[in-house]
Amino acid sequence: MTLPHLKGIGVVQYAPWQIVTLPPYLFAGLDKLIEASEQVTELSKELAIKEKDLAIASAKAEEVLKEVTKSAAAAEKVKNQVQKVKDKAQGIVDAIDAEKKVR
Repeated sequence: MTLPHLKGIGVVQYAPWQIVTLPPYLFAGLDKLIEASEQVTELSKELAIKEKDLAIASAKAEEVLKEVTKSAAAAEKVKNQVQKVKDKAQGIVDAIDAEKKVR
């Protein structure tokens, strides 16, 4: 048997020929250790769940980032096309202005 199983009795048997009586103040410490162990176990379970949630959220964020990058690239392509049309139109306007000045 282990210490937590015998804490109410006050006697711990390490081997068949050794019996030790523990002072009552040690049981308060044992209670705290047992409580801490239970809390660590519970927090470990919660951590495992949170790690899974984090992995899912990270995967979703990665997908969103890819989508945003893709959209930004498409927007840049459209911007470049519009700039080409604008430059071409400005060239036509400049040519018309130059022709008006000659006349």
